[in-house]
Amino acid sequence: MTMTLFSAPALIEFARPLLVRAGVPDANALLVADSLIAANLRGVDSHGFQMLLAYLDQLHAETMDPRADGRPVLETGTCMIYDGQNGIGQVVADRCVGHAARLAQVAGLALVAARESNHFGAAAYWGQKRAAAGCIGIVMTNASPAAPPWQGKEPRIGTNPICMAVPGSESGGWLLDMVTTTVALGKITTPTIARRPPSRRAGLPTPPEFPPPTRRSRCAACRRPWAATKEAASDCWWSFSPRDFPADRWRPMWDRCGTVLNGCA
Repeated sequence: MTMTLFSAPALIEFARPLLVRAGVPDANALLVADSLIAANLRGVDSHGFQMLLAYLDQLHAETMDPRADGRPVLETGTCMIYDGQNGIGQVVADRCVGHAARLAQVAGLALVAARESNHFGAAAYWGQKRAAAGCIGIVMTNASPAAPPWQGKEPRIGTNPICMAVPGSESGGWLLDMVTTTVALGKITTPTIARRPPSRRAGLPTPPEFPPPTRRSRCAACRRPWAATKEAASDCWWSFSPRDFPADRWRPMWDRCGTVLNGCA
């Protein structure tokens, strides 16, 4: 099979006018395109360029408002509730990250919870924005029921990702971006779209269990194995202590913690 490679700027400029044509303001279209390609550049194709089609489908079906920015509905001290007004998830997340930065500058800590939002791409994109500003960024979101509970058979819970980003030296900080199931749904659907089997890793179905890549919906048959416990990455986070960072960086960094919670419901 022949593989064609495209540069990141070319893909962004391809996606941007498609979003604009669907009614998205140009600046917001650029934000969405950049967030998707950033995921590809990190090797997270499940949240990359392939999501553009799903967004365009939503916009064309008028189930997502292309022009909504959302608005704060409650602000108390360091906390805010933000109404996304059914806007594009990346636009809502961008506004929430901005408010979290503002609140954290004043009080040293901020928590912003969004409602009436949509898929916002990879959580790491938003956590890294906070880390780049010298803050600890914690980003969480709910998701549609797609996975059975552990040892279950029917989907009842979302993959509900958690991201934690910690600033570090010039060479980079520490980043965790994971789903709370063993495997993200996109790790199964992405290989299906690409007409190839998923990687051979624990919890993923492998041939001959993997269904023929003719219909994306057939991936539902593969879901049960990847609803299990997941502890290694979170254990790494909770093991952090002041000795892991220089003494002159830990306390100021912890005091500038910004949290963004994104709710799709």
